[in-house]
Amino acid sequence: MQLLLKLGRVVLAVATCFTLTLTPVLAQEKAPAAAPKQPPGKHFQDWVVVCPAPGADGEKVCQAGQKVTIKESGKQLMQVLVGFPPDAKTPIAVFFLPLGVLLQQGAKLVVGETELGRLAIQRCEPNGCIAPLQLSDDILGKLRAGTTGKIVVTNAEGKTLDIPLSLKGFSSAFAELQKG
Repeated sequence: MQLLLKLGRVVLAVATCFTLTLTPVLAQEKAPAAAPKQPPGKHFQDWVVVCPAPGADGEKVCQAGQKVTIKESGKQLMQVLVGFPPDAKTPIAVFFLPLGVLLQQGAKLVVGETELGRLAIQRCEPNGCIAPLQLSDDILGKLRAGTTGKIVVTNAEGKTLDIPLSLKGFSSAFAELQKG
């Protein structure tokens, strides 16, 4: 539990950095004359690995992430960050789910037709509801082998929503994270 709390603080700091690096891309895509710029970081198809400058304690926390947006509006629907918390050997994925989901229902991570894990929603922030998932070797293997997935949530009206998750490039992005 302490590890998840420590991770939460690190993830929020990195997520802010990650979101700020991706936000300008959406604004530029709306301007037809300007060519969209790639956000900073290493790109692996639909995944980006971002390594912010080390903090005051000298820790460098890299994370692989993906931002899912609504095509028509460019509005962020979900963001996922994968990384290794400080002093941990097991990676964790943190999902920033849309506001308005039923908290008690949690969410499900599905690859293909296989449910890989249930996500308990810890809390909601202005940029979304936070749901971490520890990534076991089994889950990692299925994420690496898959091409598409989804996060299944229930909205306030009781309707089930499938939020698409691309796994294209995940394996390469995760390999980059392991380099440290």
